[in-house]
Amino acid sequence: MGKDIIDNDLTKLIEEILEIKLKYKGKATEMLLACKWEIGEKILADRGQQIDKQTYRELEVKTGISNSDLVRCVAFKNTYPNKDYPIISWRKLRLGITDETEDEIIIDIPEDEYQVYVIDPPWQYKRKYDPQSSRVASPYKEVNTEIILTQLKDKLKPYKDSIMFLWTTHRFIWDAKMVLDKLGFIYKACLVWNKEKIGMGSWFRMQCEFCLFAVKGKPKWSNTIYRDIITERRREHSRKPESFYDMVRELTPDMKRAYIFTRENIQGFDGSGDECEKLE
Repeated sequence: MGKDIIDNDLTKLIEEILEIKLKYKGKATEMLLACKWEIGEKILADRGQQIDKQTYRELEVKTGISNSDLVRCVAFKNTYPNKDYPIISWRKLRLGITDETEDEIIIDIPEDEYQVYVIDPPWQYKRKYDPQSSRVASPYKEVNTEIILTQLKDKLKPYKDSIMFLWTTHRFIWDAKMVLDKLGFIYKACLVWNKEKIGMGSWFRMQCEFCLFAVKGKPKWSNTIYRDIITERRREHSRKPESFYDMVRELTPDMKRAYIFTRENIQGFDGSGDECEKLE
């Protein structure tokens, strides 16, 4: 009898958490933080401070939110009980409310299932950024390939039939191909972005960036117009060409899309990234 009561209570909590996720469907930083805080509030109101591991495991299965992220939501609510938290990235807030280190945290990857993924990883160059003399270096936190792969494998939930666009550079093109293979996607083509302006480089002056196109299963696809080259002048560091987004939206109508490691909000995509509003 007692077990039935507990199960019923947990069912109610699960429903409340799912309602919060739906309420804050957008991925803007302010909405994401409000979502995390309210989830923590609901868990604490329902379970108190003594939450056992089994409860977290059951919530993870039923809500699609990872065990570790549920723990962080509770820590977030405990740290800012009056909802007076700063509006900064979730990653930075997590570093302040848990014992995690920078190496353990990369990004909040959308927890829903998607048919289309655009991924622009912060490849690790280990060079100091200078907008005039060293644009190949990154003005944001870089992450090594092994950690990028681990995070993606743990958190991506592609449809059985899905599509992936994975951005990369000359230096990391083989890393990108390896990531596709490990994620179970089959490489099909390489898009070349001609930035129309000469860049830096040790062996050649670089002017192009690459986007590997891959599929899983048999996604719907019809293309008789778009070629494998995009010609559009470069803008801010890491900002991708607008014509690329137009192409993806047109080629994947009515598909659910996610943009991982984005630095801007793009229409038609659920975006996530440490600096997802940096280029607004």
